[in-house]
Amino acid sequence: MSIWHIGKKIMPEQENYKFTKPVIILAAPRSGSTLLFELLSKAKDIWTIGDESHAVFESTARFNPASGLCNSNRLLASDADEISISLIRQRFYNLLRDRDGGACKKAWYKPRLLEKTPKNSLRIPFLNEVFPDAMYIFLYRNPRDNVSSIIDGWNAQRFITYPKLNGRDGSWSFLLPPGWENMNNKPLADIAYFQWEATTSIILNDLQTLIPENRWRAISYSNIVNNTEQVISDLCDFGGVEFDSVLQDVCRGELKMSRYTLSAPSPTKWHKHAAELDRVLAPAQRILDRLKRVASMPLDSDFDIDIPADLIEQNDDRIRSESNHSGYGKLGRNSPCPCGSALKYKQCHGKL
Repeated sequence: MSIWHIGKKIMPEQENYKFTKPVIILAAPRSGSTLLFELLSKAKDIWTIGDESHAVFESTARFNPASGLCNSNRLLASDADEISISLIRQRFYNLLRDRDGGACKKAWYKPRLLEKTPKNSLRIPFLNEVFPDAMYIFLYRNPRDNVSSIIDGWNAQRFITYPKLNGRDGSWSFLLPPGWENMNNKPLADIAYFQWEATTSIILNDLQTLIPENRWRAISYSNIVNNTEQVISDLCDFGGVEFDSVLQDVCRGELKMSRYTLSAPSPTKWHKHAAELDRVLAPAQRILDRLKRVASMPLDSDFDIDIPADLIEQNDDRIRSESNHSGYGKLGRNSPCPCGSALKYKQCHGKL
């Protein structure tokens, strides 16, 4: 039986558009996901659509916040009805290209899709329905560098995703997490931190609760830059992809700046935003502590953000004040803790 959608016949999964264990990169905006994507796209038998998949998803109006039919990029398993699943698979399949730019013309072939756009970090429950055997790579970056780069991206006006949104004056750049409405009239640094924190927390929550451990890996941006060949070789082992001579040569050569790089990499680029970062990153250590526990990551420089102790104390004082211990004020014990840790209040600042 075939499916019909707005007058167009869509082939159901059993007839066409099958994939073999797609590899999906999850990452906050400006965390290096384009670099990782461009490296892995040189692997043998890997297929991509060549760029980010905004239109693949948001050509469906109810998945596009600009349509007014949804209010964020978050997609849940309940959004994955049979028609939507078939549409997404068909759109990907029709755009596939191999590492040499060739199209996928074999109707019986089940390609290995490599997919990345930071918005997918908010769609894991949905993607798990569309691609139930998908493998996930969680890429993380030092939040100082990451949030600073998000600020630069907003200022560059090159990454506007929604020129107009209901309830917001002005355009919006990068992904749109749930709760973005609370960022109206907030300083840009607060918006950038919100995007990093919301994305990281949602990735951690969804991977931990939905995806078996053998289907996801976590890797740091700094490790890719400093140990490119080893990291890509390990990720190929994880994904069951051949680390052939072509990909080896790419990894051994000088890393090229990815297509969305704004300026040459530098370990001190974030210094221009130092004062703002010290303020907004005060809650970040709790997120990083959770990241280490959930992802079993080692202590390394990617967790070193050196927030002044007085700013962390001010943040904790603010949260204690907001919580209003006589009855918890507006916060229930099971409410998300306002510190940004993604833990329940009773498990975090409610213990203080």
